[in-house]
Amino acid sequence: MTDDDAIAISERIQKQHLLYGFIAETKFDSPDSDTISYTQGNGDSALWTGAYVAAEAFRYAVTRSPAALSYLTDALERIRDVSLVAPTGFVARTIFPHDSSFFDKFRQDEEHNVLFRCVYRSRDSYWEGHPTRDQYAGVLFGLGVAYDLVDDAGLKSICRETIVWLTNALIASHWWTRNPRSEGGKPVKAWFETFHTYPHHRLSILQLARHVAPEQFTDVYERTRRTIWWLADFPLQYDIWRMRSNYYLLNLDHIYYYALIRYEDDETYKKRYLIQFAKIRKATSAHSNAHFNMIECALTGREATRDAETISSLEQLLCRGFRDCPVDLNGEYKACHENEACDPIPVVKRPYEDFLWQRSPFNMKRDGDGSLESPGIDFILPYWMARYYGVIV
Repeated sequence: MTDDDAIAISERIQKQHLLYGFIAETKFDSPDSDTISYTQGNGDSALWTGAYVAAEAFRYAVTRSPAALSYLTDALERIRDVSLVAPTGFVARTIFPHDSSFFDKFRQDEEHNVLFRCVYRSRDSYWEGHPTRDQYAGVLFGLGVAYDLVDDAGLKSICRETIVWLTNALIASHWWTRNPRSEGGKPVKAWFETFHTYPHHRLSILQLARHVAPEQFTDVYERTRRTIWWLADFPLQYDIWRMRSNYYLLNLDHIYYYALIRYEDDETYKKRYLIQFAKIRKATSAHSNAHFNMIECALTGREATRDAETISSLEQLLCRGFRDCPVDLNGEYKACHENEACDPIPVVKRPYEDFLWQRSPFNMKRDGDGSLESPGIDFILPYWMARYYGVIV
């Protein structure tokens, strides 16, 4: 496992997973074909494009690669675009061109979130509504990492202005997100999501905003911190309890705690946040999760056993590959529920996922035929973080 392996995945992403500027899975005509049938998973494009920004920012910090800076720059501009396109001020899930040969498939998959017309880079397009904490997690994670690691004034300005814009819109809406009320003069279904049920997510956003614009957000962060920091224990325990059925929630918790703990300058509150974070790490530390391991490494420092597991997990992921080959491990591992192992499955044998580390490590079965491909951000993000923090040398 070398830098060349990670760079090859970045090049594949550029050719096959950023067809319209935003990260998506790619479906090919057959397992052996390079002809693309359509893209899918576009509804999470903002989340994974933000994660891709973070990956290329860590790569650039390690290698000073011109290619990494170029890829990072374009992805940052796209993140700014999905942050500005909605008149509500909330982040959009993606922007997709109407003249794409894959548009019918896109509409079939994503219209439940409501699609809104726009002109994007001179093309008639649709932006996708239904803004959620997932999309904010990825977008803000990428913006924060790029702001810290890229020494370019113009890119830092994009990061700062986008973070400020999104945070101000959330404050103005009292931390509720929604779709516009109509599209083309016709009412659309009401849809709302709130950050009030996840206090640490709300605090993380304010923390990041304070980091890039302290003159605007220090007072509101400190006031909010005093009143709600302790409430995070309740949703954390709920997420841990629901771990096997809703594992992705633990991914969101890890991402939001990254900024919340990293930028905390009050030792009392930092200790409190670390105690909260330790609860989800206790629940996931045996899961061979390279992404979670690197978030913890960034926040608490190196640890030999965990770091060795991170390297092993990445090597296994590279060996496993990124296509949806069919997997059925029933009978090979002890099952505690239908298609669910009692203990975590080795990474090399886990079923296909869009981003492996946000899916349950207990899953034993998934259909597939080898023609669907994930971008591979689940490899390049923890890999370049491991390089940056010295876990891989």
